[in-house]
Formats: sequence, C-alpha cells, structure tokens
Amino acid sequence: MKCTGFLIAALGLAASSAAWDVTAYPYVYDCNVDPNGSYRVYVGTDSKTCHNMAGGDAGASCRQFTNGGLSHQDCSSALVTPASVLVRDSNQCKFYTHTDCRGVATTVEPGDEIVCRSGAFQSWACVGPRRFYSSYELS
Repeated sequence: MKCTGFLIAALGLAASSAAWDVTAYPYVYDCNVDPNGSYRVYVGTDSKTCHNMAGGDAGASCRQFTNGGLSHQDCSSALVTPASVLVRDSNQCKFYTHTDCRGVATTVEPGDEIVCRSGAFQSWACVGPRRFYSSYELS
C-alpha cells in the first residue's frame, strides 16, 4: 500500500484540478497492490460522464502501474476486470457491472475520505467535489 499511496498522492498533486480519481485493482479485493501486481489510475474533471474500465474514453486520463507501482505506462493494454476500486476526490461515483454504465450500480460517496469497494466493475460515472448533487441530477 505504501507504493500505491505514494503514487496516488503524486498523481493527485500533478492533477490538482482533478474532480475525481479512481484506482482499479485486478485480482485483489482490498485495494492493496501485490509487490509484483498492477493497477490503473483514472483521473478526470468531467461530471456524470460514463467511463469504461477498458479506457479509450474522453474526459479521463489513465496510467497503468506495474511491478507493484514501480513502473508505469499508458493504458494501452487490456485490463482484467478489477476486483476492487479505490475512490477519492468526488462527492459520488457509481460503479456498474457492465460497460456503458449499465447493469447493477454500486454507489460510493467518499467526500473527503478515500474509499475502497470490492466488485467486478466494468464502468463508472463520478460527480465532482464541493457541490451538493440531488438524486435527480445523478439519474
């Protein structure tokens, strides 16, 4: 977790204008990367736009970390469906079991916290920080 926390903090500083960031961990259910493991960090400023874990979406930048976080590259390779996601810097994110924000939704509301959720998520949509959103706006 040390490496992951450090890299997430570094990305947070580099992208201080980000409205949200989501880290996806394949094969681990507790958001702790294995020393030889990999994970992806998605950062964006858009609000309520649907993003697929496979990437290629406008409005989200993506970095894939390998070797427990010691190496990184662009997200050009395929990602195995994550087993857990870490969310920070958003009032609310919804994670879906299918691509294009379809299927069963799991809502995460981290506020000022960092929240880990287990699940085989394929897509998500977040709203930015420091603003109240009614249920109607998130539908």
